[in-house]
Amino acid sequence: MALLEITELQSARPDRDIVRAFGIDHPPVGAETDADRFLLDGWVLGQRRPAVAIEVRHGATLVARIAVEQPRPDVAADHLGALESCGFRGSVSLVGLGPDVKLDVRAILDGGESASLAMVRCRRLLLGDDAPDRRFQEAADDGEWPKLHLDRPDEGADLAVGGVVTGWAFSPVGIRAVSLWLDGAPLGAAAYGLAREDLEREQPGWPAAPRAGFRFPLEALPAGAAVGAAAALEVVAEDWLGRRAAVPRAVRLAASARLPAAGSLDQPEERGKRDVLRDAGWAGHLVVHGWAVDPAGVDTVEVLIDDRVAATAEYGLPREDVDALRPGYRRLGLTGRSGWLAVIPTGDVAPGQHAVTAVLKGGSGDLVLGQSRVTIRPESVRADRDRQRRLDALLRCPRCRGGFVRGDDRLVCRGCGLRIPTSEYGTLLFDETYAGLDWRKSVSTSHAYPPMAQEVIEECRDGLVLEVGAGLHESLGNVVQLDAIAYPTTDVSANGEAMPFADESFDGVIACNLLEHVTSPASVVAEMRRVCKIGGKIYADSTTVHPYHGFPHHYFNATENGLAWLMTEVGGAEGTAESADARTTIRLVLQSWLGSMEDDATRASVAETRIGDLVGLLQTPAENPALYESLGDLSPLGRRLIPPKVMFGGTRLR
Repeated sequence: MALLEITELQSARPDRDIVRAFGIDHPPVGAETDADRFLLDGWVLGQRRPAVAIEVRHGATLVARIAVEQPRPDVAADHLGALESCGFRGSVSLVGLGPDVKLDVRAILDGGESASLAMVRCRRLLLGDDAPDRRFQEAADDGEWPKLHLDRPDEGADLAVGGVVTGWAFSPVGIRAVSLWLDGAPLGAAAYGLAREDLEREQPGWPAAPRAGFRFPLEALPAGAAVGAAAALEVVAEDWLGRRAAVPRAVRLAASARLPAAGSLDQPEERGKRDVLRDAGWAGHLVVHGWAVDPAGVDTVEVLIDDRVAATAEYGLPREDVDALRPGYRRLGLTGRSGWLAVIPTGDVAPGQHAVTAVLKGGSGDLVLGQSRVTIRPESVRADRDRQRRLDALLRCPRCRGGFVRGDDRLVCRGCGLRIPTSEYGTLLFDETYAGLDWRKSVSTSHAYPPMAQEVIEECRDGLVLEVGAGLHESLGNVVQLDAIAYPTTDVSANGEAMPFADESFDGVIACNLLEHVTSPASVVAEMRRVCKIGGKIYADSTTVHPYHGFPHHYFNATENGLAWLMTEVGGAEGTAESADARTTIRLVLQSWLGSMEDDATRASVAETRIGDLVGLLQTPAENPALYESLGDLSPLGRRLIPPKVMFGGTRLR
């Protein structure tokens, strides 16, 4: 077995009159393959004429000629006037050459001009049974390559004209092609080499992961394909050794993806929508998130601050709420991973008020998803020494209840030496229960403070308020944010049933939209009582009639009587419980119900039905049994959103 190693790659300085710019993305120095060939991947821009080919030469011998024709939208975006089809990708075979090979990579322009781009040196060895690189050989031969993942369409979704098929594929020797087949007939080849920042983060050891994405726009249905019919889609990835991976997907053929691009900017919220505390503002990190869909494909979501692009959002995060409430887009398989997110360090933004705008850039053009105004506070919460000193004095070791001293990037217990690390955003990590959960998947847990919670924060302006289960919130100078998930704005990541604070530490304790998401609400309330000073303010709320929601789980709903008992008997508080008005409940339940209906005709019929007639039908199903049955035909997620009750049956094991 031959092992090919790239030992050197030196970029040349081509004549600027011939070559405007270029890049060699693959192979990297140190790359190894178990074959007599390697993948050459990159891009080149001619100065006056376009590049048409890449020639690889060993002395006077032409080793390979690769066409310059691959789409590189990332390069076109960075270079004004550049052709998008400026990429090249091909196999370079070293069969018949020596063990140590020096290659000249040259760009050939339209008209015949040429220029050297790089020198690549390769070393070829034979692997024996005791060779140190045998593990790589076995891994490459084990049949697990290439890797292939299909983002969309989802199983059972529509495959519509104007829609796109997307995903990623990877192999150590490079991907030769990604092809699509429909009911066994060829549909076409996908454009390969698109940016995948998510894969780069999740698979740091894969050298080609940053550009392992593929995209195939469906411009027309194949001849003989029937609109509305079920079909079998198969996506096949083939690497340069001829190995293949396939992903099948059952789809329904649709005539046209006529739905427009859509989306929203969820956070930061528009200030006109709610009351805002006087000193509310972001410090440390500004978190911007929302959702976006485009039947013609989402390229990027850009976040602008005062008309300047501040960040390109990460796209493709889970949004079950959008999936449930947008049935048209759900049928196209667009909604399940439609979330986007950007984290912007506030140190890069001048203090004061700023406009934040999110723009979807996709196949249908640009769409403004929303605009909001934010206040960037002049000081960073975690750099505020006085506030940090006050918080450190309240912390207690979960092992011995001793105090802490602060090091450069961690706390150390004075009593037992327990070390508490910090996250990349400075959050103190007391609990690793949810360490494997990505906070980016739970950004929809952000909510505005209710009026009664705002009153607690205002009344305790000169003290400290603890918010339990804070989620994502603006930074407030007198609020310590605690959550099991380490968000960028979280001060302490810990379990609400065992908070790492001394008794009677806080002037106020609040828990907004939390109690329904914990397995033991009474344990959390008991801890709230313990860390609140005698005479301190306590606030908590909980959903009553509300669709299933939340991350990581939704466990219990409370009634007015139940919450009052919990806060007085367990929480030791004196006060009254109040119920919110029913308008939000009605909206959420109806939205969830309509959005979860699988049949478009039923949804349209229900949307046009008067409420009184609808109630009558539900009370007397015999009047229209067919329609009554169709009202319960909901998506799997929809059946979980609004059930009248849940049931469990099992066998005792212990």
